[in-house]
Formats: sequence, structure tokens, C-alpha cells
Amino acid sequence: MHKLSAVRDETGNLLTSPVKVMQRWSEFCKALSSDST
Repeated sequence: MHKLSAVRDETGNLLTSPVKVMQRWSEFCKALSSDST
């Protein structure tokens, strides 16, 4: 099983739940791809 580290959301809240971390990375990647077009 993968151990995911914590990340911070846009408002600076610490996310430690693996599901929340994955959702945040998904949002972050979508934001990056939309900014580059």
C-alpha cells in the first residue's frame, strides 16, 4: 500500500487523509493544465 504524505489545500489547511490528498493532487494537476492553455 502506498503511503501518501500530507498536502495543503488552496487555503492552507493540512490534508492527511489519502482520499483528500489524491483529490487535492487531482485539482492541482487540472489547474496546471488549464493554466498552460
